[in-house]
Amino acid sequence: MRSAAGLAARIALLACVAVLLTAALAPSASATTAGRGPYRAERIDLVRGLERDELPWNDEELLGFPARGPRDAAGVPMERCGRRFVYPTGMLSINGMKRLDAYLDTGDERQLDQALAQARRLRTMARRSGGVWWLPHACDYPPEGEIAPWWNAMTQGLAVSFFVRLHAVTGDERDLTAALRVARAFSVIGPRPGPWVSFVGDDRFLWLEHYPRMRPSHVLNAQLHAIIGLYELWDATDDPVARRELQGAITTIRHNVARFRRPGALSLYDLRNRSSLTKYHGIHVWQLRFLARITGDDWFWRMADRFEHDAKPKRAPGRPGVARRPGDVVECGPGVSPQPTLEPATVVPRRPPSAPGAPAGCG
Repeated sequence: MRSAAGLAARIALLACVAVLLTAALAPSASATTAGRGPYRAERIDLVRGLERDELPWNDEELLGFPARGPRDAAGVPMERCGRRFVYPTGMLSINGMKRLDAYLDTGDERQLDQALAQARRLRTMARRSGGVWWLPHACDYPPEGEIAPWWNAMTQGLAVSFFVRLHAVTGDERDLTAALRVARAFSVIGPRPGPWVSFVGDDRFLWLEHYPRMRPSHVLNAQLHAIIGLYELWDATDDPVARRELQGAITTIRHNVARFRRPGALSLYDLRNRSSLTKYHGIHVWQLRFLARITGDDWFWRMADRFEHDAKPKRAPGRPGVARRPGDVVECGPGVSPQPTLEPATVVPRRPPSAPGAPAGCG
């Protein structure tokens, strides 16, 4: 009897330990408030369902076959890292989004096949921990002291956007699950042992970090790329965690973006090194316009105008084919009623097959 009772007690103890470990590893609500407490998240009304030509990385140069540069047997791009070749983590998602857009434009199944190949590689690369998929960079980055494998918010955000768009095309729920798993990285706040990409300072602002370190650098374009991923995930799923983090990250930009501005000069790339680069200045401008579009807040558009007036940007990578100001009404042809562009649509709408080249928003 005593041995049976002892066995039952041991089983009960092991069950309790398993529950505690699961709770500790999962990126739960407690993970979002670890370290410095809850972050600031103002109520922000979000616009649903942008047209496909309003999303970043669409309407870019058509990618051909085979892919340019080093690639593996499946055609997935690679890059040199010292004496070896590795997969460029963020670029796989960018190329995947470009391939999907090309497929929707042309119907070329090879473009879709390539997008699927990039998605398979990202799944293979992902380091799974506590319900989160971390996408590692396989090459050291000495300027910021990053030793492989390392992680960043921009790469996670790009992958979220890619998997959401892939799901819109394939209808495969595994793609949406992948997007959710990758996005849960934003719920892990550091500094802490192991991977993390989010930081909350004494001022309670939520920063999504490009170079997660004890002293984060607050890279503007990385924060905004991560915001775009969270927005696309929320739009597709109504995920409450994504919405909360999206509101927190946008609140951070609303209160801090002026710190990146240098009147009459290029904007700052980050707030620690305070460097400025022409390419990233142009990216900041289109990203702020995108933020104005998804929030319906013209303040972001006016801030983009100020950045643009400070230094005229060149063509910037990722810029959407169309940028609509909040409240704009699309001009339509005779006999077609104009529709406000704030009207909800689908996550990644197809261009209207009945009216090729018609402005988005025209019925």
